[in-house]
Amino acid sequence: MAKKIPKSFKNLEEEAAFWEAHSLSELFDETEESDHAFVKKEKAVLSFKFDKDLVETVTRASRKLGINRSALIQMFLKKGLNDFRKGGWL
Repeated sequence: MAKKIPKSFKNLEEEAAFWEAHSLSELFDETEESDHAFVKKEKAVLSFKFDKDLVETVTRASRKLGINRSALIQMFLKKGLNDFRKGGWL
């Protein structure tokens, strides 16, 4: 019997288990084209000076998470700004 991609999963764990056990290459014939367009957000570059200790801490944390330092700092900024919004500061 041919494998099928389920239409839905009960939870994220079930979906993860399915994709751990299956390769998209095995099921590629079941996929459908999407008309969803991916729009790349325009980026701006900012330059900051940080204390050496802070840079080392960010570097260790980003390596532990498997992401680059810029992504980690961006996550922290988004979280901080979101907290500011929730607190009525922005």
